[in-house]
Amino acid sequence: MSETLKALGVISRPSLEGIDLAIIETDGDGVVKAGPTMHAPHARDMKIFLSRAIKAAQEGREGAADIGRAAGEITSAFVIAIERFLEREKMKRTDIDVIGVGGHTIFSRAPASADAPGRRWQIGDGATIAEETRIDVVGQFHAGDIAAGGYGAPINGAYFRALIASMADRPQCAVGVIDLDETARVTYVPENASAGDLLAYDSGPGTSLLDAWTSYRTQKNDAPTGAVNEEALRMMGLHPYLRLPPPKSIDRYDFNIDHALKLSPEDGAATLMAFVADCIARAGTLFAAMAPGARR
Repeated sequence: MSETLKALGVISRPSLEGIDLAIIETDGDGVVKAGPTMHAPHARDMKIFLSRAIKAAQEGREGAADIGRAAGEITSAFVIAIERFLEREKMKRTDIDVIGVGGHTIFSRAPASADAPGRRWQIGDGATIAEETRIDVVGQFHAGDIAAGGYGAPINGAYFRALIASMADRPQCAVGVIDLDETARVTYVPENASAGDLLAYDSGPGTSLLDAWTSYRTQKNDAPTGAVNEEALRMMGLHPYLRLPPPKSIDRYDFNIDHALKLSPEDGAATLMAFVADCIARAGTLFAAMAPGARR
């Protein structure tokens, strides 16, 4: 049996909301035991630092001082959040075997071809975090995956497979999982799946569209009830990404709200979320065709 480790995961959300922390015990294969979690909201200054770094990265200003400042600030924020989390849970550093640092993504482009391998740029210095916390740190998962020829999300599928395998009453069938975040990521886990049997990819945008819409139209964090505009929905469905076969991945900035700009706040919110649901439904159709017994 593989060794079971207690791992602390830490990531700064692309939405700039704050840092999420969670502890799990796992052997990396079929044992997953969830532990405590914590959310540490970003201060206003941190949101400004990160926003400036994202803008610089999107504009290709790789050596910009804004990026260096944000990298230092988010690294310190990670250390403070980890220390507060362990203190809250009355845990010692020796109780944690490893810290997994997701960092904060300031630029992401999926591979377009063998000649255009893609890039995921995440700030947050793992070496500094390891030195300050005196706990081993593993990081740059997404960037490492892209460098190895992947699409920048190597953990999701493996985690869901291990989670399903660890269920006492695990389903005796294939399972589809929806991970709705800034992007919507879907995972197909066949029954008794091995690591090579998984299919995981970004079906399309997730909450990022509604975040952008509410910032643009209402300055609120909730979605009012409205009607779906079918023409706007049809136009969004023509995005070339949706015609690409999986595996594939996107960045939260790859889709926008342009087709909803003339709609009311209520109808725009409803239409954008209908598009998110439509993208996920397309993945469901693909998964159904992959299930045992499905017609080919």
